[in-house]
Amino acid sequence: MLTVEDYRKIRVAHSEGMSIRAIARKLHYSRRKIRQALGEPEPRGYTRQKEPYAPKLGPFKSVIQQILAEDQEAPRKQRHTASKLYRRLRDEWGYWRRAGR
Repeated sequence: MLTVEDYRKIRVAHSEGMSIRAIARKLHYSRRKIRQALGEPEPRGYTRQKEPYAPKLGPFKSVIQQILAEDQEAPRKQRHTASKLYRRLRDEWGYWRRAGR
């Protein structure tokens, strides 16, 4: 994956008249990657392909989403903090997580 610094190096080298092949050889990227970097106005952002695996929290995601949706309508001072949310999950829904695991 190209960094912002790599994009800068590619653009500077290209503006100085270096060929795509020479840039690829110098920076150790494929010519296809060099062309791609020159064709984009700025580096692409990262997009997550799939939801991260959450073995402990996974079964409670719908409950958490529901609580947070209800919090949007509640006054600011009455909304759940992370620790309040954890205590509510533990007490009402049986969520329990051992320390260190």
